[in-house]
Amino acid sequence: LTRRRAAETIDYAVARQTKAGLFHGKLNDSLMPAAVKRQSELVRISADALFFLLKAGEVLPEKPEWTAAARRTADAFVRLWERYGQFGQWIDAETGEILVGRSDCGALIPAALARAYAKFGTKRYLEVAEKSLEDYCRRDLDRGVVYGGPSDIIMSCDSESCAMLLESCVTLAEVTGGTRWIAEARKAAALLSTWTVAYAYRFPKGSLFDEIGLNARGSVFASVQNKHSAPGLCTLSPDSLVRLSKLTGDAAYRELGYD
Repeated sequence: LTRRRAAETIDYAVARQTKAGLFHGKLNDSLMPAAVKRQSELVRISADALFFLLKAGEVLPEKPEWTAAARRTADAFVRLWERYGQFGQWIDAETGEILVGRSDCGALIPAALARAYAKFGTKRYLEVAEKSLEDYCRRDLDRGVVYGGPSDIIMSCDSESCAMLLESCVTLAEVTGGTRWIAEARKAAALLSTWTVAYAYRFPKGSLFDEIGLNARGSVFASVQNKHSAPGLCTLSPDSLVRLSKLTGDAAYRELGYD
């Protein structure tokens, strides 16, 4: 039943892919700059779509239309990079035009393109994946300032962009088989750890969380804007940390991810 429902969900999304090869998510007009209220969408929506579409194809009977959709999205990202030298933040999902640039909103795209390379063998996908990830790492990760992933924070720093960047570094390390991206993954994991609650927070006496003895250790703050902590990495699982632990032999990464 779960597999059938998952396949139906993918069918629904693929049928609504735009002519530019991108996807729409849930629009939030109140948060969009007035100048970009057209077919505005976070580039992250399409990054998630390609990344998880390729993952789904590994565990579900893949359909030809899923494969075609994945190629169209990968090609759309290559066009974005070749035209702008970046993936932007807010884009016109119908035309593929960047409306608001920069940020780390597209930090999962290198991982998605690397997966697309592994599946289709198109070298340009890997080339763009490595060049764009290098740009993210030198521009933002090296400064410890990773920002702009969720729609509700505008350009604030956030843990979600950091988690996407970590996934991209780990995926590139796995796909290329080299050590270059392991060093970058270590940096991303270190930064992500600063968003993670490392102790049992004391909630106000008499509050619900105090009464039930809630232990917030291991939860992750979302961003500096909403200051919300939850037991997860939003749209990603912490398996990138487990995979990094395997690549490095360092058990601390697995502990950060699950223990």
